[in-house]
Amino acid sequence: MNDTEFHNQIDLILRRVEHYIEALTDEFDLDSDFNRSGNVLTLDFGQAGKLILNSQPAAHELWLAAKLGGFHYSFKNGQWFNQRDNISFNEHFVQILSAQIGKTCPPIH
Repeated sequence: MNDTEFHNQIDLILRRVEHYIEALTDEFDLDSDFNRSGNVLTLDFGQAGKLILNSQPAAHELWLAAKLGGFHYSFKNGQWFNQRDNISFNEHFVQILSAQIGKTCPPIH
């Protein structure tokens, strides 16, 4: 993957997460706010804490910081995968978000 492709994939996943959080905010009446500055997306859930997604261009990775820890994702076969256990970002993000906000969240589409 070249740098342009990497930045396009980062932009796509961050926009997907933004739309997902907007839908969840309406569905669950969540106390949430999000802010995107370049390739950093900060999701603030008030008392439940923050999740921060950001790109690491030099390594071509997507990083997630959460209460459960820090996670690194690599892009393979058209998807982002957790480097520790090879779970897709979409599945892993929903698990982490559900644990952090205390609600069972639906899959990301």
